[in-house]
Amino acid sequence: MKLRKVYSKIYTILTQKPCVKILKKNGMTVGKNFNVQPNSIIDISHCFLISLGDNVTLAPRAQILAHDASTKNLIRLYKNWKSRNRK
Repeated sequence: MKLRKVYSKIYTILTQKPCVKILKKNGMTVGKNFNVQPNSIIDISHCFLISLGDNVTLAPRAQILAHDASTKNLIRLYKNWKSRNRK
């Protein structure tokens, strides 16, 4: 898995495009005629959550993010609450 991420990063740097082949191996589904323009970013860590249909073009500098860090705030709040309520 680590080697795929390294290869994907190198491919992205050299071609300025995300490596769709590796993203597909990690679970992303793509329809027919999928086109990626330079400098596009696709979330490699959660690409199994991404599904794109037929005849899709990802514009230059477009980003697809399949997760966020919203749970980190909840975890931090819970830890603070738990530390205040200890006896």
